[in-house]
Amino acid sequence: MNPNITYLHDKHIFDYPDLEVSLTYSDYKERDETMYLEVETSRFPKAGLLYAGKFAYDTLGGNSGMKAWTDRLTDRSTDKEISFLEDVDWHSILLTTKQDSLTRWRKGAPSVALVDVESAGADKWLLFPFLQQGYINIIFGDGGTGKSTLAQAIAVTLASGHPVMGADASKTLNVMYLDWEEEAEAHREIVESICRGASIPIPPNIRYRRMDRALAGSIRGVRDEVIAHDIGLVIVDSIGMAGGADPERAGTKIGLFDHLRTLKGCTILALDHIAKGDNSSPYGSVYTKNQARLIWNVESTSDEDSTKLQITMRLNKINRGRKIGRRAYSLQYEADENDALKAISFERMDVMEIPKERDRSELWQLAYYELKKGQMHINDLVTAIKDRDGTAPKVDSLRTAMKRRNGTFQSSAMDPNIWQLKA
Repeated sequence: MNPNITYLHDKHIFDYPDLEVSLTYSDYKERDETMYLEVETSRFPKAGLLYAGKFAYDTLGGNSGMKAWTDRLTDRSTDKEISFLEDVDWHSILLTTKQDSLTRWRKGAPSVALVDVESAGADKWLLFPFLQQGYINIIFGDGGTGKSTLAQAIAVTLASGHPVMGADASKTLNVMYLDWEEEAEAHREIVESICRGASIPIPPNIRYRRMDRALAGSIRGVRDEVIAHDIGLVIVDSIGMAGGADPERAGTKIGLFDHLRTLKGCTILALDHIAKGDNSSPYGSVYTKNQARLIWNVESTSDEDSTKLQITMRLNKINRGRKIGRRAYSLQYEADENDALKAISFERMDVMEIPKERDRSELWQLAYYELKKGQMHINDLVTAIKDRDGTAPKVDSLRTAMKRRNGTFQSSAMDPNIWQLKA
């Protein structure tokens, strides 16, 4: 009567198929050696939860503690007319599983030989270049920069398979949006508008959950829904409120990310605000940046009363992979005669079309933008760059900048003053 055992990050499941009984241990506390235990059965006619509660290992090992738990389970599993679990030796099962679970919790997961582990390779990307599969990814920026709209566009892309932002998903999957800041109706409006802008129906596999407490207090329910609905992407909006009190404390952020990592098999997209006085870093503890694999910084600009929002995304961190250049999008908002949002469409832009981004670009990036149109004499290239920002670079400085990137630029063999991009 050996069980099938599943060890997850924060729970241990002991399944007895022949008996149609399952025990789940979770929330182990080292200090007082207590565990939360759920005992379930799938046997007719009493299928469902038999008993759940907290118990202490030191009392469970004694006669009185063991008898109390055995009596509880026996009472729950018998009927005046039908004893449908009369063949279950609860005493033996509890002794065996509690000791195995306790040992596993104390020892942790065993080591593995890396030679036996399959490399992630190209499969690390769920949605290039925004999401690395199976890890925590962050988009952060100031309020009103379009973070939530970007997240919803990513959700629609992965749920429908339609490249809303011009990026193809490696697979389609079910999405869950955990929200601490808005209501379901507001997100429905955004998703519907994005889908209308892309001329696709609303995907039925995007779920929404309004959160009213820190994630630590709801993680069990979230985890159950992730399993029940086969969720592949979880969006957290936003990190500060998901962590609860004291978002600047290292312990708060470490605890939050520990809980997110218990959502096994899920990719996480978390939204965050900017640090105080520093729009180049996420808000709060440095552990926000340390524990994420991929981080994008979002900025946006728009003219007053404009229906367009120009968004720039700048890579802040990447753990696995090459450095990725900036991304820019133009979001077109359409409203009806009552000023209700009707559609949102995404169009990929060249970052050089945004004056703020052009002003902060390096000289080689300005040259790259102009040479994408075709080869140019270096004097004409200087003039083109001057026409854009009003300041003409020195010819020697421009030539040196392009020579330093000889993998990108090359001069003509016939005329060293004629420059072009390498094929």
